[in-house]
Amino acid sequence: MKKILAFLGSFSLITSGSSLAVSCYGDINYPWEVAVNNLKVKTKEITNINNGWRKLGNAISALNTQMESDHSKGVFVGDEQPTNDFQVLYVNAETFESRDELRIYYRVSDYEKGDHKNLVWGELQSFTQEVKINSFQISVIEDQKITLGETKVLNINLNVFEEDITLGMDDAEIIEVSNSSEQLFITGLKKGETPLTLNFGVDDKVTFNVQVVDRVIDWEQVEISDQVVEVNSQKEANLHLNNWSNKYTKLSFADKDLVTGELTETGFIIYGHVRGETTGFLHIDENRVVPFNVFVIPSSLIPEIFSISNQKINLGETKKITVRTKNLDPKLLIIQNEKPLTVKTTLNNGELTLFGSRDGTSEIVIFAHDVAPVKFTVTVYNQDKPEISKQSDYVAIVGGGLTRSLNVSNHILGTELKIKASNSLIDVRVVAQIHENGNGSIGIVANGQVGRTLVTLTYNRAENVTFWVTVVEIPEILPIENVAIALGEVTRLEVNFTTGPSFLIFKVELEVEGIVEVAKISTSSAKGNFEITALKVGEVNVTITTRYNTKPRTFKITVI
Repeated sequence: MKKILAFLGSFSLITSGSSLAVSCYGDINYPWEVAVNNLKVKTKEITNINNGWRKLGNAISALNTQMESDHSKGVFVGDEQPTNDFQVLYVNAETFESRDELRIYYRVSDYEKGDHKNLVWGELQSFTQEVKINSFQISVIEDQKITLGETKVLNINLNVFEEDITLGMDDAEIIEVSNSSEQLFITGLKKGETPLTLNFGVDDKVTFNVQVVDRVIDWEQVEISDQVVEVNSQKEANLHLNNWSNKYTKLSFADKDLVTGELTETGFIIYGHVRGETTGFLHIDENRVVPFNVFVIPSSLIPEIFSISNQKINLGETKKITVRTKNLDPKLLIIQNEKPLTVKTTLNNGELTLFGSRDGTSEIVIFAHDVAPVKFTVTVYNQDKPEISKQSDYVAIVGGGLTRSLNVSNHILGTELKIKASNSLIDVRVVAQIHENGNGSIGIVANGQVGRTLVTLTYNRAENVTFWVTVVEIPEILPIENVAIALGEVTRLEVNFTTGPSFLIFKVELEVEGIVEVAKISTSSAKGNFEITALKVGEVNVTITTRYNTKPRTFKITVI
């Protein structure tokens, strides 16, 4: 195979756009019933995902969307016209007599009456498809209590589309709410109470109360983490406590030569003077003291998380980023994601993975215990949908091959173009990866069998592109009559062969040089045209063959 592909690279091949409008080659049959069966299989797969649907309308929406994005296996949609006599056109789906059945309408490709050249879509036909309907009954959701700034996640696990859930509340200033089909996210914005209603349809809803309260400080449970500060530097510690007041609080240290400090509205600031270790004390009152350790170190030992630039990713794109640290084990890193529904994040041993799940921007914070946090934003945008350039049908010779250039518009770097044949008649592959400008090429090699195969190109969210490859026998050159030509005359010779690929490369051999000059001037379907120039009087045998080891044909040219 490598030798064949290397051989392809040495030729500049031109393929024709012609295709054979037949339904079988040899022992391989392609009746339209196969495409109809493919339509039934696809319909069954789509209408029975998610372990059931809340209502038939959701199943119909999913079916229409999937059919528009997947044109594989001879199934077409929309205004597309048939290209061969074994394709099927998906028309639409409607509710049937029962609440759990759909009627699927389709047309199959056929020739017009009295015309065996023009293909049209035939009469409207249909079949029924059972749909699994979820009999979910909405349960009661208990009243919720959250603190200011807290985000609480409730698992609702409903088999409905996200857009089928609507939210209602009396006071939108108290809480912020978002949802998926599986979870509800409630964030406390200000103190208060409001009812929250989830609507799933005309009669399906559930209402519960959400109360937002201040965080009450339990000083018996308050712990202050170890503090690390550089020599001749300062560090601010935020206690993250609501109802915090420093009016009656004092700050002291066991060794004032090493470190000093002062209280702030949110915590305290410590100043490092001399390298060493000591203990700090936060005095709540005479009876309550919270101790903590303080380490004063040289600046070269301070742990650090390096900054990360703002990121942009495409909807549906996955991007990996390595979070670099200094004097810090990456396993200790923690991540906070402002909008987990916009961008999904995972952080594992310093490897950050981003996935764009919906349009928008989310702020990401990466931090560790007692280490300055790093903040950056991730913007998810819906890039223009990629598109693969259309490909004409190919005719290949048994044992031969060809390459064909293509382009992917709106190409996303790192995204792979995939190519697949419907059977083993040919090998297909991407000869080169898609370049930054979207240009690339594909290679096709016939494996030694005569027949026909459907090739499918897939790429990210682009619509699939399909084309047919017909593999034919090695052509045979038909007998050539002897030629007589006058000295100085120029004439043309037409050479015919049995099959019709237009990319045959001829070889011409003269038994004796100098009597005539033979040059190929064109190659068309099933014939080649040559120009003969008589140079001097005499006879010469001429042999013509092709690079596919075609049986040679020899004829005589006489110059008089």
